[in-house]
Amino acid sequence: MVAAARHNKSARILIVMPTWVGDVVMATPTLRALRRLYDQAHIAALCSELTAPLLSDCPWADQIMPLQRTRDGGLWHSGRTLRGERF
Repeated sequence: MVAAARHNKSARILIVMPTWVGDVVMATPTLRALRRLYDQAHIAALCSELTAPLLSDCPWADQIMPLQRTRDGGLWHSGRTLRGERF
């Protein structure tokens, strides 16, 4: 299964990043390793709105998805977005 996903252009990988700034910085090597293993896959990073700028220039993630946590249904909206993106 893993070998098939490495060369599958339609493979989609969602990485849920940590919440704290230092932890996000320490987790970026994981994105690099995943990109090496799954060079054709679409890799997305789900992160907090506060840490999204840290990942904005990350070459190993194809998409940065800030998690919206608001009282008016932002978390629900984020869940629907993930479903729409096929994660």
